[in-house]
Amino acid sequence: MIQAFVLGAVAQSSLVLSGLLPYVVRIPDRVVGLLAGAGAGALISAVAFSLIPEANAISQLEVAGWLLVGAAVFIVLDRFIDSMQIEEGPSPSSPKPAPQPGAQSL
Repeated sequence: MIQAFVLGAVAQSSLVLSGLLPYVVRIPDRVVGLLAGAGAGALISAVAFSLIPEANAISQLEVAGWLLVGAAVFIVLDRFIDSMQIEEGPSPSSPKPAPQPGAQSL
């Protein structure tokens, strides 16, 4: 049992270290985006491989219909989230506008 705990702690240490890394090192947004895309692709492929056998049990028309429903839900929610972000204004991490000549900064 202790061995299982130690192996679990070692396996999870990467999660803790990667969570602390941004506090030590500035990671470019492009790298974060690439890593998030790779993670999303791995998750989508894992879900797809687990659902393919289930999709064989129903008709192709039904599979296509559910894919279209999923795409529509994704698009609607994406636009809803984008509209919320516009109403709230830019995020605190967004770049600040360049100061105007002659303007005083606070």
